[in-house]
Amino acid sequence: MKKARFFLTILAAAGILCTASGSEDDLGLGERLAKAKQAAAAGDWEKVLELTDLESSVPPLVDLRVRAFQAAGVELFFSGQVTDAVESFDHYLEFRPADAPYHWQRGIALYYSGRFEQGAEQFRIHQEVNSHDVENAVFHFICQVPVKGWDESQAELIPIKGDQRVPMAEIHELFRGNGSPEEVIKAAENFPASAEEKRNHLCYAHYYLALYFEAKGEAELSLEHAQKAAHDYRMEHYMGRCAQLHFSLRSQD
Repeated sequence: MKKARFFLTILAAAGILCTASGSEDDLGLGERLAKAKQAAAAGDWEKVLELTDLESSVPPLVDLRVRAFQAAGVELFFSGQVTDAVESFDHYLEFRPADAPYHWQRGIALYYSGRFEQGAEQFRIHQEVNSHDVENAVFHFICQVPVKGWDESQAELIPIKGDQRVPMAEIHELFRGNGSPEEVIKAAENFPASAEEKRNHLCYAHYYLALYFEAKGEAELSLEHAQKAAHDYRMEHYMGRCAQLHFSLRSQD
């Protein structure tokens, strides 16, 4: 899929561009719905957006449209189009405003698009529905730093208890000012785990060290840790892919 064409499709689907869809306009609702379901099953969110329209009051078409905006946002984000990803996530929330506190993916996209105040607000409201997540506290912190500075952001670091994932406790202590990068790595390396689990622990450790050093303005150290998270300890879950995106974006700077 061509990235530019995909984004133009999202703009058109959101009513920002006026397009003539030709034969798609001639489809009956039943056929349109069937084709949209086929496209969704294939993960062709561009096609789903072409087949659904903003004015439709048919619930199944609306539901597919909503899914398409969310999925398109994820696809745009991991392709490096972080600003466009935020726009797609925002269209999703126009349909599902009650989901706003849960949309941490939007917060991460806001961070990478440089919209730090909005990112901090997204993570602030996410805390209301997910109060035991060190990652949320960290992303809230790193969105605060460009706006408020290191000391004030550290003083306002969201307190977290109960995140049992390795090495989240050590990561939180690091951002509090009570830990060290060495303790984060040690926790990830020494916790009894399978080879795959240890790889995952080290992926998280190095990714959050990359974010830590980035917030401190130490770009070279940040990139070293980002490379380890993205390549040496590569994982294909959402946050592992965030590490890969981080390294890709920062390598271009």
